[in-house]
Amino acid sequence: MKRDVVPRGALRALVLATLGDGALHGYALARALEERALGTWKIREGSLYPALHELELEGAIAASWTKAPNGRRRRVYSLTRAGKRAAKGARAEWLGIAEMLKAMLA
Repeated sequence: MKRDVVPRGALRALVLATLGDGALHGYALARALEERALGTWKIREGSLYPALHELELEGAIAASWTKAPNGRRRRVYSLTRAGKRAAKGARAEWLGIAEMLKAMLA
């Protein structure tokens, strides 16, 4: 598998699933996504931040500014109630797609 290829739309589901574990700032979210992928995927900021922006506009996530220990401001993202519902739906949808592909490619 290529290290930078994720099926279209999957990034949103992965972001929602990862934020289900707790609020994260962008860099920490990118690292958490890469960790979940066990080194098979390198997140690109040019993909992550537009996805975060879309999810925020849709009301699935909320963002707030906090101060890092070094005093710099950073934006922290967390799931909303709607985001928790969206995460469950996206999980079911992508697991269904994975099962279908597995059956079709067997």
